[in-house]
Amino acid sequence: MSLRKKLNDYVAFVNDRSDKKFGAIALDASEDPLLKNNPDQRNKDFAELNFGQTPLVAALAALSEMESRVVGIEAIVIDEKSKKLDADEYKVDELIPMVRTGTKIIPAGMKYEADVFLTAITNSDKPKISVGNADLVVDNNGIGKFSFTASGGNYTGGEIKKSWTGKIKIKKPNGQDTTYTITEEYIVTEPVIQVESATPPALYKNCGNKLNVQVPALSNNYNPDFRVEGASVIKGSKKGEVTIVPSGSTPTVSLKVSSNGNYIGEQKFTLKLIPPPTVEVRVNGKVVDPRVGVQAETVRNISVRIIPNPDFQRILPQEATYTITEWTMSVGRGRRGSPAKTFKSATINVNDIGTQPNANDNLIIDIKQVKRRNYKGELEDVKMPEKPEVVTLF
Repeated sequence: MSLRKKLNDYVAFVNDRSDKKFGAIALDASEDPLLKNNPDQRNKDFAELNFGQTPLVAALAALSEMESRVVGIEAIVIDEKSKKLDADEYKVDELIPMVRTGTKIIPAGMKYEADVFLTAITNSDKPKISVGNADLVVDNNGIGKFSFTASGGNYTGGEIKKSWTGKIKIKKPNGQDTTYTITEEYIVTEPVIQVESATPPALYKNCGNKLNVQVPALSNNYNPDFRVEGASVIKGSKKGEVTIVPSGSTPTVSLKVSSNGNYIGEQKFTLKLIPPPTVEVRVNGKVVDPRVGVQAETVRNISVRIIPNPDFQRILPQEATYTITEWTMSVGRGRRGSPAKTFKSATINVNDIGTQPNANDNLIIDIKQVKRRNYKGELEDVKMPEKPEVVTLF
C-alpha cells in the first residue's frame, strides 16, 4: 500500500501547484468506474488488482504503465509552466528524439503502440518521421503515431527481445535539414493458452469434444482462428468456443491457435477410445441380480438396455445415447433348449419367447446390434462384447 500512497500523494501534490487537475493513479477496484460493477473485481484493493496472482512480466507491465502516467503528468505540467515563462519562444539548438510507450513488455498478438517525437518544437516545419519504409502521420505538436501487432517466435524463458528503428527529419534553426535516428527495444512475452474442457489433455475419438480456448493476455484483442491436425474442427458461436472431432488417424491431436492472423501457439491432446457400454437386463422391470436369479413362474416381461460408461456419459453426455436395434434370446434347458429368437424391441413379453421357461432354465441373451447417437444426431454402429448375458431361473 506504500506504492499506492506515494502515487496518489504525487497527484495531490501536482494538483495543488497546477491549474490542471489530474485523477488518482492508484485506484481500488471499487473506485474504478470500469471495475466497480464487476462482481469478480470490485472487492479487490489496488495491490491485489494489479499484482495479486500475477506473473512477473505482467506485474512489470503494470508498473511500466504507472511510470508512463507519471511521466505524462510531468510533461503536461512542465509544458504549462514553460508557456507562462515564454519558454515556447526559446530558440532550440539541439533536438533529441524520444519514444513514449505504454509498456515495453507485450504478449504476442497484442498491439504495440508508441509516440515518436522530439523533445522540443522549433518554428520550422513539422518533422518528417518514418519507421522502416513507412512515413508516420505527424500532428501539430510534431508527434508521429506508430503501432503494429507484435509477432511471436522462438521464445527464451517466455520472452523475445526485439527492436525497431525510426528516422526523424527536420530543419535546424540554420535552415539545414538534419536526420535523427532512433532505435527502440521492446519485449514480446509468450501468451498462455488456457483450455477449459472436461478432460484435457485427452479427446475422445469420433466424438464432438467441446472446448473453450482462451488467451487471457490478449483480452478484448483476442480474435481466434483454429487449425487442427488429426481431427476436424467446428467453430462455436462464442469467441474461443470450438468442437474438435478426432478422426483417429494420429495418436495425438494438435490444436493450433492464431489471433487476428498472428500465430499464438498450440495445444496437444492425446486420443482416447470410447469406453464400451454395458448390458443391463431387467425382468418385470427390475434389474436381474446374477447371483440370485429369477423365479421362473414370475417372469412376465424381459427388457434389455445399453448403459454407457459413467465417466464418458459425465464428460460427453450428448455422445452417450445408445439404442439396441437387434438382439436374440433362447431358453437353455440342460443339453437341449429352444432356438434363438430375434427381437428389435428393447422389451418383450414372456409369450414372445415361444417356449415357457421353467425352473433350472437359463435365459440366454445375445446383443447383435447397437447404435450410438453422435454429436451430429447420426447413428453409429457400436461393437459389443460377444459374451452373452445369462439369466438363471429357479
